[in-house]
Amino acid sequence: MQQKSEAVIYRADLRNSSVPLGLRSVGQANLPVGFGTYPRKVHFVHVIWTISGQGELTCSGMSWTIKPDQVLICRPGEGHAIKATGREPWNYRWFTLDGPLATLLVNDFNFPTAPFNAGPCDLNLFNELENNIQIKGLDGERIAGASAYTAISKLASRIASDSGDPVTKAAIQLAHANIGINVQELADACNQSRFAIHRSFVETYGTTPKNYLDSMRLQKALALLKDSNYPIAKIAKNTGFTNANYFAKFFRKKTGMTPTQFRNQRFIL
Repeated sequence: MQQKSEAVIYRADLRNSSVPLGLRSVGQANLPVGFGTYPRKVHFVHVIWTISGQGELTCSGMSWTIKPDQVLICRPGEGHAIKATGREPWNYRWFTLDGPLATLLVNDFNFPTAPFNAGPCDLNLFNELENNIQIKGLDGERIAGASAYTAISKLASRIASDSGDPVTKAAIQLAHANIGINVQELADACNQSRFAIHRSFVETYGTTPKNYLDSMRLQKALALLKDSNYPIAKIAKNTGFTNANYFAKFFRKKTGMTPTQFRNQRFIL
């Protein structure tokens, strides 16, 4: 029977980051097929880079399959769980980020909510993160945070050189530029049928275009609710919803709570 193998290095103080961008943990895992974790709420950014095998990550009502040479950057959310799928063990590296700039940074770099092709896992990058997270004191946190920023920047450059399906890439660019767009409008703008767009997304990212659009809107909503004081109506508009009531129903369906309930949590975390 296959055995789970996992190694992780944590920052000395996991409760709070003393720097704007904190490197919270760095690890590696080799999970047997079918192994999974129970859903939990996470307050950090989780970066996963698959080496071999494949796995599924679920968070905030969305699920993605992460194949070899793909990276998934998962924002904070509810119901975070992973599971090894496919026919061989899931071997991957990962790190987590926290601090006030963590979510804002990955959003500013326009990382997709779905997995993206990044090439073979950069083991030197992870070795540097492992070394720096073990440096003690505030200076150590600053050095680790700087190396985390470098890691995120390198991953952002991998997106630019991603040689994935051009139709899907064009669709994603349109979606981020027009957050209120629907699947049919996306297909029309790309001169594709709805079926063709659906197939391209599933083959490239392991999720449907509707799930991708929903996830993109949800992740932006979560960030705005957590990091801004905008009224709910303005957040609804900024995430592509025509009215606040429709936005509230969507948000509750995905997270199990209202936008106001989610926002209020930031004062008691």
